[in-house]
Amino acid sequence: MIIHIDSLRSLLDRPDESNSIFVKLTEKNPEAALDIRKQFLAAYANDDLKAQTIEESAEATLKGLRSGISMINLIGYFGMGSSAFAIVTIQMMLVNSKTREIGVMRAIGAKRKDILMVFILQGMIIGAIGAGAGTGIGLAYTFST
Repeated sequence: MIIHIDSLRSLLDRPDESNSIFVKLTEKNPEAALDIRKQFLAAYANDDLKAQTIEESAEATLKGLRSGISMINLIGYFGMGSSAFAIVTIQMMLVNSKTREIGVMRAIGAKRKDILMVFILQGMIIGAIGAGAGTGIGLAYTFST
């Protein structure tokens, strides 16, 4: 059905409210929507009309969502990088503060590999506790709002 917008407004008793027409196709064929759009624009070539498929009209919204997701990812990467830097800094402080313990371990026969494994295990434990606490706090905040 093709109807003038002013006639549609008077039929719906909405003067100056209706500014668009949505056409629902019974077919689930994307090419049919493109054909209808071409026919509609060809029939009203002299009028200032804009005809879009649902995919085209949703593209602006999708662009906004994509940029928001990119920003969230950027913040997440920054958080992970700063967390890794913090863990490295803590590990360096632990190694510097435990030079006596390292010397005692070496004196009783510990190999460099054994000492390295102690510090790697300690770093993994600190990281796991931090990740668990961060996840718990994040989930609690998410579900509380």
